[in-house]
Amino acid sequence: MSEGKYVFWSATDRNKELWVKFYEYSESYKRIVIVLLENEKKEITEKRFDVFEDILPILYNFSHYLELLMKCFLLKSNESLSSIKNHNLDELYKKLKKKNKDLKLSKNIDQFIIGLHKLVEDEQSLRYPIDSKGKKRYFTSDNELVREFNFEGLNKIILQTIGEFSLYSRKLYN
Repeated sequence: MSEGKYVFWSATDRNKELWVKFYEYSESYKRIVIVLLENEKKEITEKRFDVFEDILPILYNFSHYLELLMKCFLLKSNESLSSIKNHNLDELYKKLKKKNKDLKLSKNIDQFIIGLHKLVEDEQSLRYPIDSKGKKRYFTSDNELVREFNFEGLNKIILQTIGEFSLYSRKLYN
């Protein structure tokens, strides 16, 4: 390996199918989401965060986990890479449900994914307090997600989503 260069994929990794790499990456994001949820749970003394922004890293990593996992499933279902080169959770989820008719998730997970997509639609809203033109995009009390935010409820739906997707992935790949 040359000085200053990093090789992330070994020779054996390069021989794996692409969907496997997407799955492995999604699992890494899933693990960090679980660690963040456990950490926040320890620090919370009441059912609301003092600052809503504390939850943004969890939502960002969770949405990225979902994106990678849905792309994994679509690639495994012979979807072309060029057809999934976006970050649109709603579009990926609709495509996934159409392509994988046996994917049956709870209705509240469907609603959660749609709501999460609306929150992260421009893919930067969880990362920066302003857009590329300098327009504020703070989460304020007039935002429904902030107004109805409850850590226990969010923790529950995230873990339920992870659980149901994990069951589906085991069914597909075992």
